[in-house]
Amino acid sequence: MRKTIKVVGLGKRRAGTSQKNGRDYDFLPVAFVIHDDQFEGVRAATANVAGSDVDSVGGLKVNQEIDAFYHFANNQIVIDGLVK
Repeated sequence: MRKTIKVVGLGKRRAGTSQKNGRDYDFLPVAFVIHDDQFEGVRAATANVAGSDVDSVGGLKVNQEIDAFYHFANNQIVIDGLVK
């Protein structure tokens, strides 16, 4: 799905290589609100956004509105990509 999200908080970007499995990781925890038909008002959520997606839109700022592609997994919103 694609909808506009509003960024309301940004965590610390994390990047490195996992000692457990040797895989690289790079993500930014993002708190946001989104209009959802299942909620009155807006739905609040937090998701880890891939660092490459953050870089592709020139970074994120609090109070910024941006289009996001997402899906649900285990009743959580998973951000698949961002569009400027």
